[in-house]
Parts: sequence; structure tokens; C-alpha cells
Amino acid sequence: QPHTPLFGNPMAVTRGGIATFTDLALGQDGMYSLVFTASDLCCGNQLNATSRPFNISVGAPYQMVEVMAPAKAVGSEQFPQQPVIHILDAGGNHVLTDSSTLVKAWLEKDQSLQAYALQRMIAPGKTVASMEHFAANGTDYILVALNYDTEIQS
Repeated sequence: QPHTPLFGNPMAVTRGGIATFTDLALGQDGMYSLVFTASDLCCGNQLNATSRPFNISVGAPYQMVEVMAPAKAVGSEQFPQQPVIHILDAGGNHVLTDSSTLVKAWLEKDQSLQAYALQRMIAPGKTVASMEHFAANGTDYILVALNYDTEIQS
């Protein structure tokens, strides 16, 4: 697979006619062969060798990625479009054999939307210079700094 990255140091210097690689790795599952090349120092000939085919399999669950977000939600009704989460290994491969990882959904409000709503309530028509979200003693607060136009009338 020509676009699959090979991780680690792809170069090894021979010692006693043996080149030993120490940290090569592949991140994607599939069947592969390694191709080795070297230049013959005495005569300038290109030397090539190919490894026997070997298999890289998908690793253990390592990360999650949302592939479909809820959409068109209405209060107190099931989401018409339910979220979908894929379990991936460290190489980003979809772990199709995983049938035991428990994924829990929980709700977190989007603070940026709350801040926007707060701006519209506090200062309609004014520009918000900055907003900072902070918590004190277990209570959430939003500090809002507004730009007010000042007119000097004589």
C-alpha cells in the first residue's frame, strides 16, 4: 500500500554486514512487504531486497471519533439523527471486532452559545469586547466586557 506511512527510523547502518532496524512500525492494518535498498559503495550498484509478506492487525481500542452528530433535535423528543461513535486503535483503524466497550453519552452545554445568548440579553446592539468563563466555589460565571460608544456633546 503505497500511501501507508512507515514510522520510525527507516535507515540502518550495517555492522559486520548486518543492518538492524530498531523502531519501525505501521499504523494501518493490512498485508505488507518491506522493500530495502542500498547503494554498493565499491561499484555504485543499487541493491534491493523485499521482505516476506506480513500482516498488521487492528490493535486494542484506544480512541473514539464522532462520525455523526445529533441533528434537528426538539426538546423532550428522540433525536431524529442519532449520534454515531467509532472506536479506533492507536493507528486510527476502526476496531470492527470490538463488541464490549461501553460508550456513555452525557450532556454538556455549549458555553459559546450561552455567552451569545447572554450578550443579547445584557446589551442588545452593543459589541462585546471579551467574555471569560470561570468557576468559583462550584458555580459557573461569565464575565462580560462591553464596548460602549461615548459621545461628547458640547
